[in-house]
Amino acid sequence: MISEIAVFEASDADVNLENPRSHFKETIQRLLTTVLAVKGAKSAFYGQLVERAQIIVVIINWDSLESHIKFTQWPGFSAYLASFHTLVKTSSPATVYHVPFGDSQDPSPALETTSASPIGATEIILTYFPSPLSGTTKDDVMASFNKFKPVFASNGALFVIDGWAVEDNVETPVMPQNKETAVEEGKSESGQKSSVHMHLVAWESVDAHKQVLQGEDYKANIHYFTDVKEMKGAEVYHAKFFKFNT
Repeated sequence: MISEIAVFEASDADVNLENPRSHFKETIQRLLTTVLAVKGAKSAFYGQLVERAQIIVVIINWDSLESHIKFTQWPGFSAYLASFHTLVKTSSPATVYHVPFGDSQDPSPALETTSASPIGATEIILTYFPSPLSGTTKDDVMASFNKFKPVFASNGALFVIDGWAVEDNVETPVMPQNKETAVEEGKSESGQKSSVHMHLVAWESVDAHKQVLQGEDYKANIHYFTDVKEMKGAEVYHAKFFKFNT
């Protein structure tokens, strides 16, 4: 499984995906109806950032990258893409990632709230690295990140999944001097092109996550994120996702 993740600024400055009468939301749902009718499309989610509500995230889970590529070769894809572009602010093009999370695992448990897993917010952690790496390896980076995972698990995270994007030309935010602040608050500036690693962490609420940031467990282990060799930037956001059902 691979996840297609589109991040973009909405053309509607007042977009509210919780409004059932939102034309913007209806357009997203119409497009996802088209996608989920395609062979290989498994599930779809959409949401907006808590920190910047005009930023929309759409996640489509495919059984393989090949299935998604075949969809882009469909004769009706140009019309589909034109409809998608009506959602995107013209001065700010969408960024699209393709991420095989874990060992081709389904990221849905980090996105879909259930009675057993009442997700109020999904933390999205983007960390950026030069491509290719020269002073470390992707396995070394993952080993360091994995040492932090028990902190998530022991402090209320409902689900954690991560992986490297297929793309190696993503625009990179420049890491400010205070790396810990960057990882906590997602402060960054536009920079060069790089590879990107993504975490999705499900929490009961944004406040539940923020409380963890004040704990000694977090402070004692955050270096597994901040001190990873060659990390060039980091961004952290929260989003409330909705699963689309046809």
